[in-house]
Parts: sequence; C-alpha cells; structure tokens
Amino acid sequence: MHSRLHFASLPIILTVFITVVILFMPMSTQAQETDTTPSVSGHALESVASCQNVTYGTINTVAEQDVSPEIPHFVVPPNGDGPVTVDIGLFVEGISDINPVNNTFTVEGYLDLIWCDPREGFDPQELGWPEKIFLENDARGEIQLIWWPDINFPTQVGARDSENLELIIFEDGTVEYAERFSVTIEGRFDLRQFPFDTQTLQIEIESLAWSEEFLIFHEDEALIGFSDTFDLPEWDWDTETGLSTHIESVQEIRDDVPFSEFVVDLTVHRLPGFFIVKVLLPMMLIVALSWAVFWMDESSLGERLTISFTGLLTVVAYQFIIGDSLPRLSYLTFMDAMINYSFLMMALTVVENVLVNILRADGNMMIALRIDQASRIIFPVIYAIGIAVLVGIFGISL
Repeated sequence: MHSRLHFASLPIILTVFITVVILFMPMSTQAQETDTTPSVSGHALESVASCQNVTYGTINTVAEQDVSPEIPHFVVPPNGDGPVTVDIGLFVEGISDINPVNNTFTVEGYLDLIWCDPREGFDPQELGWPEKIFLENDARGEIQLIWWPDINFPTQVGARDSENLELIIFEDGTVEYAERFSVTIEGRFDLRQFPFDTQTLQIEIESLAWSEEFLIFHEDEALIGFSDTFDLPEWDWDTETGLSTHIESVQEIRDDVPFSEFVVDLTVHRLPGFFIVKVLLPMMLIVALSWAVFWMDESSLGERLTISFTGLLTVVAYQFIIGDSLPRLSYLTFMDAMINYSFLMMALTVVENVLVNILRADGNMMIALRIDQASRIIFPVIYAIGIAVLVGIFGISL
C-alpha cells in the first residue's frame, strides 16, 4: 500500500518541481538582464599608472580652487617628488586623407589616458557608486577642475575635433580619460619615388603644459592598435609591421625644458596603379608611336614633324596633370624624370627628322635612309635602357 502511494506521488512531485523551475528561471534571467550596475574598468585599475601601482612620497595640494568664472582654477600635479606617470593608448580608426599637395593627413581614432591622483579619491559607500563617470560636456567641465595631462598634437593643423568624451574617477584616485578624435596633422613626405613611394605618417602627442619634470608617458600596449576595417584609398600597408610606437624626449626651440612625447609611426605604400594606367603607359605608348616617322618617306618633313611635335605637346600636357598631384618640390621625382626623359627622346626624334631632311636635300639619300633604319632600333633600345637606369637611380621596387 505504501509502495503504491510512493510511486503514485512521483508524477505530482515532478510536475511541481518543473513548474517551479519554469516560473523562476525567467525571473532570474530578467534580473540579470536589468542589472545595470557598471562594471569596474579592470584594465584602468591594473595599469602601471593606476594608484594601485603608483606611490607618491609627497602629494601636492591644489594651489587655488575656485570654480567661479571670474577667478581661474589652478591645479598642480599630484606627485610632489617627481613626474606623474601617464599611461597612454591610441587606437587608429582610419586615415581619411593623405594630401601631399598640402603636406597633411587626417587621422581618426580613440585616445586613452590613465594616471593616479590620490586627491580625487572618495568613499564609494558615501557616494553609493564605485566610480564617478562623466560624459561629454560633463567630462569637459570636470576635466577643468582637476589636474590632467593637457595633451595636444604638436604638429596638428587647425583644431582637434573631440567627441564621445569619457572621464572616470575611481575610489582610490585612479583617473581614466578617453575621447574619440579627428585631427589633421602636418606630414613629412618624401616624394622622390613618386608614384612608387613609401611614406611614414607620424603622429606625435605631448603635454601642452607639463614638461618631463612633471609628466612622463608610458605606452599602454593593450590600448594601442588599429581597426580591422582600416582602409586607405590609393595606399596599402603591412598589418604586422606598418604600425610602431615609442616614447621619446623632445625639446623644441621654443621650449626651455624637454617634454615627454608619445610617437606613432604608420608606414604606408602608395598603390601606383592609377598613375601607371593613366600616365606612364600612355606616355610610353606616345613615345613609341612617335618613332613611326622612321618608316615614313624622307621627303615628307612636314608630316614627320607634325607627329613629333604632337607627341611633345602631349608630354607637356602630362606635366600639368602631374603638377596637380604634387606640391612644388625642389627635387625631381621618379615621375618627373620619366616625363622629362620622354620629352628628351621625342625632342631627339625632331632632331633626327631635320637631319634626315638636310641629308636628303644635299643628295645623300642613302645616308638618310640608313639613319632612319638605324633609328628604328637605336631609339627603342636607348629609351628602354634609360628607363632601367632611372629605376635604379631612384631605387624603385617594382
């Protein structure tokens, strides 16, 4: 009897258990989904520049603290015994414009800074939150009330556009600042090998106010990199070796003391396909077509010169086209050398036409004919050898 009752109650017990599980699982899941407690930025607290890893012998106090608009707000670095270590990271999202004519390029990315300022520490129990988070305009306002690295791009052209500002202050005084930026930077282009050139785009970041006596940058490798969708029209680059960073000490003429500077070098290679198809190949074809005069009758000087001068004018037109793609340089580029050499070869064609006509007029028909026949071979050979020499002189890697 008891055994029958025990087995009969099993379905009821299982039904109740399954019902309880079904009812409580969505509630638990919903509780997890609606939990909006911010997670502490573990990386910032583990940074070499965080207050967990930095110890100041003496902590400076704020020299003057007044938030009224009439009286400026003065701050001093937190470390009274030496420079403040600032962890810096740069994530390159894209290069939107590389402009050799204006000698500039535009970079977009994310900038991260981490440092320790024990004066900004607070009691999370009293605040009711483990960290202070300021966004956009609130971050702009708060950053003016505390000490911060006051970074800038020393080679920037115009103002830097900053958005998505975020300032996080942790309970121990660790401060993390992040922004998305877009800035146009002055470049240092070497265009001698144009259009087969390789350029190093250098991004420099330093403090506007604090020298090495007060601030030293440290590379945060976890925050340095580039987007997977990184794309440069007309340019190519090596994802493994194309990006390098380092910290250096620099002292400009206008500075009395050196400043710590974070430098990013991005090496890019021009894709020459456009200039090969649109300029070099058509120009070489025009030069080759100008040699058709060597097969024309020696008596038709006018027609021969018409073809030669047409080619010369075409080469001149190409010089104007290339001039719009380059700044006014004090040195020759490979493209300049190719155009000038092609111009020279076509000018020699004109000289050959005149010489043949003079010989014909003097009755030296056989000599004129032999010169034409020899020119059919000599001109292409000399042109090909000359191009090979130019490739070697300019160090072009095809």
